[in-house]
Amino acid sequence: MKSWDRFVASINRKEKDHTPVALIGTNRFYASLDNCELSDLFFYPQRMVDTQMRIFKEMPDITFIPGTWPDFGVAILSAFGCKVVWQKNMMPQIGGHVFESAESFSSFSIPNPTTDGMMVWYLKTLELFMERKDEVEDCSHFLWSFGPGELAAYLCGTSNFFIHLSDHPAEIKALLGKVTDAIIVWLKAQQEVNRDADAMLITDDISGMISKKFYETYLLECHQKIREAFPDFIYVLHNDTRSDHILEPLKKTGINVFNLGKSTDLQKAKMALSDKISLMGNIDPLDLMINGSPEDVYQDALARLALFGREDGFILSVGGGTNDGTKRENIQALLQAVRDYQNE
Repeated sequence: MKSWDRFVASINRKEKDHTPVALIGTNRFYASLDNCELSDLFFYPQRMVDTQMRIFKEMPDITFIPGTWPDFGVAILSAFGCKVVWQKNMMPQIGGHVFESAESFSSFSIPNPTTDGMMVWYLKTLELFMERKDEVEDCSHFLWSFGPGELAAYLCGTSNFFIHLSDHPAEIKALLGKVTDAIIVWLKAQQEVNRDADAMLITDDISGMISKKFYETYLLECHQKIREAFPDFIYVLHNDTRSDHILEPLKKTGINVFNLGKSTDLQKAKMALSDKISLMGNIDPLDLMINGSPEDVYQDALARLALFGREDGFILSVGGGTNDGTKRENIQALLQAVRDYQNE
């Protein structure tokens, strides 16, 4: 059974040969695994394509999310007016924020992905991936964007964003609405390049950093609006901050898969969500996948598999993105665990 078919079968509660293993792949991870300079992947996009293709061919039993993609991290925020800082062999960083006060939110305008900032470079690089998509099966299913909370926090500054939630509720709600519209425009621009897309990854760590009340007031309707724009897509929401307190409202988002962080209680998440939403997680990406032994990873994976038994809807993964320094043998331990558990 192919890895993507296994992933979809788990979401749809269909028969499969064993629990799928899925990893959120980043250029930091790919460069580390391929033993190449991270900076080269940014400045020589063909090397980015080559590197990701090699890893996908090496690990066909892993569903990499969001597939092969132009991972420039926060650099795409240049399209919104953010200053981007590049340093050798590091992911780009944001140098300052756009909005100094809630009064300045009215100046927000939706970027044009075909003309503005690094979004243009992202789309051109995505074209390179599309030219080679037939080399690897099922590598082009996904669109990707930061989520509305995360994007708004970058634009405001995280601390300021939290303050605005309390002090300027009307203004921040209006901003989040416009930001969500911008996300939909961005996803549709990617879809123009990637006509194979039938899934989307939304990364929104801010969701777990606010109260349940604030999530329901400000972000829930934004996540729902993204679903409404892509009603037939597989919708994966990533949040690697602790999110036990927002599990109930997540049922209303329309997501298919929740990639939960290592600090979120998997048992609680199962009780709250697994009848409606597939859970993807949540092995420690640092202590185990980087610093642990294959046996440590194997035993931890078996424990998580045992929590679900052979029920559908669980996808074995790490609790967050896959980091540089993640060991090949620890990834293989995940695969060995799902195979052995199925055969017990």
